[in-house]
Amino acid sequence: MSFLNPIFLIALISVAVPLLIYLLNLKKPKRVAFSTLSFFSAIQQSSLRKIKLKRRLLLFLRMAAVASLAIALARPQFQGAGQSGSEGATVVGVLIDNSPSMEQVDQNGPWMDQAVKLVAELADAYDENTRFLPEVTNGESLYQPMMSGASLKQAVAQLTPRNAGNDAKNKLLSVLKQLQQAPEPNKRLVILTDGQRSQWKWLQDNSIVASSEAHGSSSASIHDALRSAFGGEPLPALDWIRVGRDGTNRNSAVREVMLKRENQGYVMDIALVNYGEQRAQNQLLSLYRENELLLQQAFELEAQSETWVRFPVPEPVTDAVSGTRLVVNLELRIEGDEITFDDRTYWTIEFPMKRRILLVNHEEASKSSLNSYLETVLRAGAEADQLYDVITVSSSMLTADRFTGVDAVVLNGVPDLPDYLIQPLTDHLQQGAGLLLLPSAQGNLQGYNRLIGTTAGTGYQGVLGSYGSFQAVERLASPTEGHPILDGIFDKEESEPIQLDPPSIYFYYNISTDRDRSSIPILKTRSGKTLLAETTIGDGSLIYSAIGADPGWSDFPLKPFFAPLFHKTVRYLSAGEGANINRHDLGTPFQAEIADGSPSDTELIYKEQVIRPELQQTFTGVNVRYEGLEWNPGFGRIRSGEKERIFSINQNAMESDLSSLSSSETGELLESHFETIQYASSEDLLESDTGVSNLASFGRDFWYWFILLGIGFLLAESLVSRYYKAESAGSTSRPSDN
Repeated sequence: MSFLNPIFLIALISVAVPLLIYLLNLKKPKRVAFSTLSFFSAIQQSSLRKIKLKRRLLLFLRMAAVASLAIALARPQFQGAGQSGSEGATVVGVLIDNSPSMEQVDQNGPWMDQAVKLVAELADAYDENTRFLPEVTNGESLYQPMMSGASLKQAVAQLTPRNAGNDAKNKLLSVLKQLQQAPEPNKRLVILTDGQRSQWKWLQDNSIVASSEAHGSSSASIHDALRSAFGGEPLPALDWIRVGRDGTNRNSAVREVMLKRENQGYVMDIALVNYGEQRAQNQLLSLYRENELLLQQAFELEAQSETWVRFPVPEPVTDAVSGTRLVVNLELRIEGDEITFDDRTYWTIEFPMKRRILLVNHEEASKSSLNSYLETVLRAGAEADQLYDVITVSSSMLTADRFTGVDAVVLNGVPDLPDYLIQPLTDHLQQGAGLLLLPSAQGNLQGYNRLIGTTAGTGYQGVLGSYGSFQAVERLASPTEGHPILDGIFDKEESEPIQLDPPSIYFYYNISTDRDRSSIPILKTRSGKTLLAETTIGDGSLIYSAIGADPGWSDFPLKPFFAPLFHKTVRYLSAGEGANINRHDLGTPFQAEIADGSPSDTELIYKEQVIRPELQQTFTGVNVRYEGLEWNPGFGRIRSGEKERIFSINQNAMESDLSSLSSSETGELLESHFETIQYASSEDLLESDTGVSNLASFGRDFWYWFILLGIGFLLAESLVSRYYKAESAGSTSRPSDN
């Protein structure tokens, strides 16, 4: 046991005051002359003894009460766990929370500034022989050796909140390990934090610590990992300093972005959350591409509520080629928010660049004088913009394994597909591929409808006109923009009507979409018949036409509209498979695999700085791993030879939840691991002249026990005085009347 304020032990002298009063009241008895003692009976000796016992008991209780209060003033403490003794040198580990939430402000100023000030005061409160080990929770380690108090103040003076990955778990394990290895007999741990719930909830998790191997344990629970880092001994005494109070009442953030393919192309479904306790008003969500504003939407959110916003994904352009992929780098910005660190998020939408198109031709059609123009159009388009490769196969040579690895399938004049090919093709579509069906004049309508998956009364429902007659029975209606295939295909002003030389149609299948809500008409005839329609099969799209691609159906192949229409249709159908959001969340190690890559020429690039990550050769390529503790939200790149992949970097969405642990939650988390804990708040410490000095002592206070003990002695003294009637315990004889 030690005393925080030993000077107050002088107050023990006051214990003599009740004794002095007692001694002064012991007066010598006066002699009184009586004529006779016959009227007094003999006083029993037992009564006299009880009177003396009462007086001495009252004296003890009064002296004990005064002594208890004097000891309480001296602030006694038990020696803390993890300390060899109260004498000798001391080492203090200081873990400072520099997460983005520490940029909040209260009446005492910015929370980060409060933490830095308290660390400086702690450095002054310890004696000059004390060494300190500073560390931060976010970003790269400080990599500082044990240092003096003066050096500690210099090391933390410029600390600011870091919008980097939270690594509080590994940083705490590292500090404990270094404390255990320090030669000083007295060890102490100080944590200064705003107590953000999402940052410390891992202390409650009893699962296996993934990074525990770095701290001497290959498989351990959280508690075992902490004990192992400290050499298996009881953990050192902990000072938990809660920084700040009454934080922001509003913080809007993007919680999640989901990429979906709709009939109009890819869209981003964006989850917006107000983590605060007040309504978020007059805020804007904006979509930028290379700092160019594309879309903007106002929103309002009630406290602790969520809403979804949908933005279309802009189409990648040819000059965005990066290795073998097309990417769209987008940025979402929230404007009008109180907390700004999470208002910008970054999203890399990655598409396969060299899409593979499987063109299935019917060999009998190639012998006809009316040849299909489709293959010529597709090969010309592929050569022009290098967006896809065309692989051709005849329908008689088509097997199910041909569907593997292709992004879209084009059935060009194939009259029918056997059942053993329909199911594999359907499975391929459900996984995100596309299919373009251009029918044969001798086509099996039931087989076509089975492939499309239509219900009775929909799909192909008979023929109109005569194939190869060159007699027009219908004409194409003027197209209406609104579908991704048609948008931007015409070179015109926005309000200008489409000028088109309409093709004449000689022969076509009657497609019924009136009762088929899953099919969307893309082109129609002047009489309202569907000429080109789209339906979805799983995650893929199927576009089917009422006419084929040779001149026996219409003069469409001879019109300028034919080539761009089917070129863009194939691009649209092949864009779905493989499109994804390529992202990395801070706070976890970055990991990726580069197909066919080599460790000798693979590197990471972040803010134009080349980084050599951990590389491991595999059978399929090279695995890339890097901690990325110094990274901030933005974009990064992996370069392997001539290949390059772009990825987006974002803060973990849980960092946006600024709610703090309550006192009971904090105690529940910490007391299951640490035996000796002192809780304090920055508000109390900064307002008190001696608060920080008090924290600089080891052990657990129990002065309040002596306060309670002193009060108990005083209560006991009152009860003894009132109810202990020693004078009446014996009996006295009254004088006889006789």
